[in-house]
Amino acid sequence: MARYAVFIDGGYTKKVLSELGNLKISYLNFSECVANTQERLRTYYYDCAPYVSSPPLADEKKRKADFDRFTFALEREPRFQVKIWKAGKKKMPDMSYIRLSTKNGRHSLGSRFSSDERSASNTKSSFACQ
Repeated sequence: MARYAVFIDGGYTKKVLSELGNLKISYLNFSECVANTQERLRTYYYDCAPYVSSPPLADEKKRKADFDRFTFALEREPRFQVKIWKAGKKKMPDMSYIRLSTKNGRHSLGSRFSSDERSASNTKSSFACQ
């Protein structure tokens, strides 16, 4: 029987779930579903801790406390391992020169979603394993 490791990018997952109406999912159920009928060896959850300034602001303290509670609960799930990086403020380089190219070679900086994807993302749905 094959064994699987599941890797979850926490930042990307949070972004996708927020665009779908702040869905709440069970990461354990999600991991088991991804592994399907095979044995799940381990799930690795990667994320970056929220930035906290010195001295911390009230909303930064709350975000950090919520994040710590979430990661603590996730680490208690069977065969889960959480990897956290520390956030820092850095000046971002000027990215105005970057262009996105399409298959036919034209350059486009248009909408991120097609109209079908946009209407699908506006409907509230939940994750279901079949």
